[in-house]
This record gives sequence, C-alpha cells and structure tokens, in this order.
Amino acid sequence: MPRNTTPGEKHSTKKVAGDLVREIIRKSFAATSLEHISELEPVSADTLHHFRTCPEQGPTLSNAKLDTSGKNLSEIKQSPWNQALIYRIARQAESVAQNTHSRSGSKEPLQQSEWDKLVADKIYRILRKACSHKRTDDTYLAKHSRSLRDWKMTRRQTIATIEQQDCKDNGDIEGYECWGFILYAVTVFGIDGMSDEEDDEENGEKVKSVLDVGFRRPEFRTLFRSVDIRHVAKGQGGRKLQRRVEVSKMVERQLPRNIPCVFLSPGFQSSSNAIPQEAIIQLEADLAR
Repeated sequence: MPRNTTPGEKHSTKKVAGDLVREIIRKSFAATSLEHISELEPVSADTLHHFRTCPEQGPTLSNAKLDTSGKNLSEIKQSPWNQALIYRIARQAESVAQNTHSRSGSKEPLQQSEWDKLVADKIYRILRKACSHKRTDDTYLAKHSRSLRDWKMTRRQTIATIEQQDCKDNGDIEGYECWGFILYAVTVFGIDGMSDEEDDEENGEKVKSVLDVGFRRPEFRTLFRSVDIRHVAKGQGGRKLQRRVEVSKMVERQLPRNIPCVFLSPGFQSSSNAIPQEAIIQLEADLAR
C-alpha cells in the first residue's frame, strides 16, 4: 500500500518534474535554453494547413515549432497546434518520470493533469514572450511599410513636377497636362494609395514583389509603373532600385477619404454614386496619354 506523500516530498517531486519538463522542451526545440525558444522560427502556414486537414501530421518532439499566427496571446495559447504540442511533451515527461519511479520507487509520480499544467505553464510563458516579439516586429514592419509608401509618393511627385516643368519649358501643352494629371493622381491617392512590397526571389535573384492596391483602378498600376522607370536628373537622390516584380496579391487597406469615385476599382464604387460615362471616358483618355 503506497504511503502518503508529505508536503516536502510533493514539493521535491514537482521540482524534479519541472526540471525534467524544461529539459524535454529544450531538447525538443534544439535550443540552448528555454529563454531562446521565443526567438525561433514558428511553424509555417503550410504545415498548419496540413495539420488542420490531417491531425496526425501534428507537432513532433524533434525540431519542434510553435504556432504564433494568432491575433492575440489568448488565441495563440488555444491554437490546436500548440495544445497538441503541450499534450505530447506532457506525455513524454510523464512516461520518463514513471519509468524512473518504477526503477527507484522513491517518489509518488504526478497525476496526468499536473503534468499537463506544468508543461502548459512553461509553454505559455514562452508564447507570451514570442507574442511580445511579434508585436514589436509588427510595429516595425508597419512603420517600414508606411515609410516606403511615403518615399514612393514623394518620388512620383518629384518626377511628375520635374517632367511637367520640362514640358512647360519646351511648349509641350499635352505633356504638361499629362504630367499635371499624374501629379494630381499621386497626391490624391496619398501614402495609402501607394503599393506595398515584400522581399522575394526569382531565379536566384533577390527581388521585390509589388502588391496591388485593391481600391485603386488597375490602370493606375500601369501608369505609376511608367512613372517609376523615369530617370530624374534633378531633385532625386540617385537611389538605386531593386528590381520590382508585380504580383496579383492584393493589399487590404482602409479606403482613404476624398478619392474621386472614378479613380476607384469597380468593387469600391458605391452603387448610389454612379460615375457618369463621360467621366470614365475622360479618365481613360488621361490614362492612355
């Protein structure tokens, strides 16, 4: 008949169990310490997709990864992937402890629920730290994205202004009006009407994938591309551009105010504010110049 476990022995058992869990977690992630796990690469979206369709393709205790794709810490904690990982680590720790207890008979093993909580507490602590890193990264990326779009807008305004002045100096009335329209369009769209970019690779070459802006008429993508390839002799800092590759991926962004309906893609045009046919004809003529 098993004897009652004293409080001191119970505390000692939990301490040994905690050390065991930490070691299993550390080895599962191939990390030097638990503090570094939050900085490791999370599980990929493709792997998560396979896991959702085939649950048996879940996390393993070899090269383990966490799912940090949730919107907040609560959602990340409840991720089926993370819960499955917690379960597997807990069962592994429980199995090791039971084998040790069977050989030595020295201490009363923890209950399954206690192992689950012990592992969950440690994984949640790691996830909390990873979530904090993610918020910092997201803030940096948002600032970087806005800075890039601001640079694009300013560059296009500079190009249009210089080209318009050259047309004026040369008596090119049509060119003057054309570049005036481009300058107006860039200014009206503003920072949020400029496209975002993502790092990518094509045939071994590092490129920038240029995302499309969902609310913008598709013709403006062609127009702004023609502006971007202009080499400006004055007013431009000589910044060398990495090759851009336009992709069909859309960036979802809130529609800025005061953009003429005729500038918007059909999906963003209000049915209660129908665009006169002559306005569309005039815009198409301006874009075709």
